[in-house]
Parts: sequence; C-alpha cells; structure tokens
Amino acid sequence: MLNSSSLLIGCGSIGKRHLEHLVSIFTKVVVVDPNKDTAKYIANKFPKKVVYRKSLNECSTQELQDILLAVIANWGPDHYQTFRKLTKFKIENYIIEKPLVTSVSELFKLEQIVFNEKLNVLVNQGWQDTNLANRLKVVANKLKIGRPVAIFVTGGARCHSTAGSHFIHLANTIFESSPIKVNGFFESLPINPRSNNLDYLDGNLFALYDSGKKLSINFTNLSSISGEVQIYYKDCLGILNEQHFVIFSRDKNREFSEVITRYGNPEIKIFEGDLFAQNKKNQGQLAGIYRSILQGSKIDNLKSFKNHCQSNKVLLYGLISNRTGRTLFLDQKLPLRFQKMKFKIS
Repeated sequence: MLNSSSLLIGCGSIGKRHLEHLVSIFTKVVVVDPNKDTAKYIANKFPKKVVYRKSLNECSTQELQDILLAVIANWGPDHYQTFRKLTKFKIENYIIEKPLVTSVSELFKLEQIVFNEKLNVLVNQGWQDTNLANRLKVVANKLKIGRPVAIFVTGGARCHSTAGSHFIHLANTIFESSPIKVNGFFESLPINPRSNNLDYLDGNLFALYDSGKKLSINFTNLSSISGEVQIYYKDCLGILNEQHFVIFSRDKNREFSEVITRYGNPEIKIFEGDLFAQNKKNQGQLAGIYRSILQGSKIDNLKSFKNHCQSNKVLLYGLISNRTGRTLFLDQKLPLRFQKMKFKIS
C-alpha cells in the first residue's frame, strides 16, 4: 500500500476496473466523473477511501499536486485535453486508456509533451502487457515454421477503435515494424455501449508492411460473432481465439513444396494450446500495467508508449483514409486539415 494519492478520470465500466486496483494500491483515490450514479456507487462501495468530484474544477490545486498516478479513462475525444490539464499540476505518472487520442495533431502534441517533460506514461492496450506477441513468437520458433507473413482478423460488432486498435498493436509487435501505408473503409451504427454519440466502426482496415507483410481487419456491426485471428506463415496457418492458439501445417514432404503457387489447405495439426496457461497466477492485464507504471523501468515504459503512439497513428490514418478516399503512406506529412480531423471514437 502506497501512502499517497491517485486520480481516476472517468468511472465507467473500464474505470471501475481501474478503481479496484487503485484502492488496493493507494491510501487515497480521487475520482472525477460527471455521472451522478458514480457518486452513489462510490458512497456505497468505497465510503472512506475514495473522494468523489464531479469535475476537475472541484479539485483543489493541492489535491492535484499531491497525485502520484493519474488514470485517464474518460471518452477518447476528451483524452488529450484532460492530459494537458493534468500536466499543469506536475503529475508525472499516467495510465491512459485507448484510443490514446482521436486526431493526428493531438497525437503529435501529446507525444512531444511526454518526451520533452520526461513523463512516465503507459497505454492500457492488453496485448502488450500479456506479452501475447512474444508468446506467439516462442511457439513459432520452437516449431521452426518461419515468420508470419500476414494477419487477417475477422469478427462481428467489435469496433475498429475498441478492438481493432488491439490488433494493429499486435501486428506491429509481431512484424516488429510499422505499416508503410494504410487504407480504411468504415461505417458506423449508433450502438456504442458508452454512448450513441460515439462511433462504433465496422468495415475494413488494410495495412501494408515491409517485405509485403499484410494486416487486414474486417468487422461487421450486423453480427454478434467474436471472430478470430488468422496468422499466415509460408506453409502454416495459426488460428487465435482469445488466448487459444492452433497451428495447422501443410505436408513438408509434398511434391513441389518449393513452388508457392502450388497452394493447398494445411491439414496437419502441429500445435494447440492456451497461450496463458502458465501465467494464471497473474491474471489480468491491468495488474501488469500497474506493476510497470509503479515499479518498472521508465525507459521501457517510454518505449512501450512510443509503440502505442505508432499503433494509434495507424488507426487515425485509416480513419482519415476512409474520410478522404485516399490510401495514405505513414511517413507522409498530412495537410493541416487532415491532421486536425477529430474522430468520435472511444
């Protein structure tokens, strides 16, 4: 237990999960949320340890200056302005929910602030903190099946911001690079459980990486099916459902095995297992991210933050591609009007 204060901005479904961790770590937690139901929830469940504020304006200067860790879990479009307000009180440690920000211009400014002021910032992106990409690599290396060449994600109403951003980050980590170019085609329905005012995006995001590696994410808001991740290797196919992973291989001794256009289905199961079977004592990605932000290396955290900025950039470029009808190169400097495009994602 740390004899210090923490701050939680936003206490919706994910915010409440953060609150459980904060009250177990800090002697005082300040929660800022405009919802009256949040005040009732806190009064009933944490009457002594948690202080409720309807807005940041209700917090005293001293109260904010005493904060050791701030968690930003309000709606995505409000993340940057919330972060900017908090930095004025010299708060150094942050956990920010994804999406990190909702415009390219905000991303550029936030990244500059973090590195210029040497802040300690992590993004709650589950794949990174459960080391899923690394576990996938270990399995592939043991089986000597080579490196992945494509990742194809399919699913129902999962949203390209809510779930798609995870898969972008997963692909970047597996491929150990960022895309060269990206193309997006999205549509939205008013079904976002956070608010009907926020987008809930289906459609397709396509990203091309170096050496021809590819990521394609396809969701439809007309289905409740969770879907799966297909990871293509030269002669193998990996299928990932949550934490369960299966790999099928083609016969290595088949005729014309060296000819890539002699295609066929992989029929030999060479691996099946739970990728997290040996990690159940440390369940939950939030426990890992709190250990990292409070006990981990600041250099490692900044590296992780930088990688998440790149994943956020891919999503934003995909959204701009959809709005402009253009395929965008990730290294191109966008016109100012594109940089300032703000999206209603959360």
